Amino acid sequence: MVDQPTYFSVGNLVGVIPAPPLSAAERHELHQRVPGLRFETAPARTSARLERSTGIQLGSSTIARPAPGAPRALRRAVNAALTLESLRDDTVMLHGVVVARGVEALVILGDYNAGKTRLALALTEHGFGGLAGDLALITAQASVSGGTRAVLSKWPVDAVGHTLPRSDLGLPNGAVRWQAAQCPGGPYPGCNITRMVQLLPKNAQTIPPSVDPVDALRAAVQRARARAIEDADWHAMQQHRPDIVTTQDRLIRVLAARLPMSVIAADFPSCIVQTLAFVN
Repeated sequence: MVDQPTYFSVGNLVGVIPAPPLSAAERHELHQRVPGLRFETAPARTSARLERSTGIQLGSSTIARPAPGAPRALRRAVNAALTLESLRDDTVMLHGVVVARGVEALVILGDYNAGKTRLALALTEHGFGGLAGDLALITAQASVSGGTRAVLSKWPVDAVGHTLPRSDLGLPNGAVRWQAAQCPGGPYPGCNITRMVQLLPKNAQTIPPSVDPVDALRAAVQRARARAIEDADWHAMQQHRPDIVTTQDRLIRVLAARLPMSVIAADFPSCIVQTLAFVN
């Protein structure tokens, strides 16, 4: 029996993974890490040109060519193309955890290891649910159109009382992730972000008198790009879409003007109290 290629779609993005097919573990990794990814048994909505392709296409343009059988390269290439597609719909990808209570959502921003996941898990004890666990696609209207499905932590037991099961999505150099209940992945009709929290490192000596929301969002977008997209793919995207940087900056400024932001030091449990006071 001849191996068949694997077809997938993310929104209007369609792509093909040449044979041999992905293993169950590789499919699971991509499902966990790429918002809105769907696998298809037939090349639905694809062209004959795409069937012969070894890359990922947006419309008639090839965005990236991941090495066959390389899930990490494929994931980054999908994210690169997804970012480009999203910008056409006035949607930006940022690094942050999104939680919601009812139809009002909160995006938690902060550098790596700032405590975003820890705060999000603590908020689940106060009526919040997870929407995006690491990367989120946010529209200019502040709705969440998608997000990574897994809420991941590097520590098995959290100080607020959560014991997390071990995740099969590992970290480099033998480190281990622990996984909370999964996010649905979006989109979330009728649910909009109403506030932002910028977490400072817990060892921050003082909270600055002000943090520019534009700078906070711009840093979150830059972290998302570094996390999801290879530099070579990013440069290819800029050639394909020269206005990509100015489009991102416009969306950042729109969101910064729309959403109030509170700057909180990641000092537990006081940061939980401050966050609840901010959103209530």
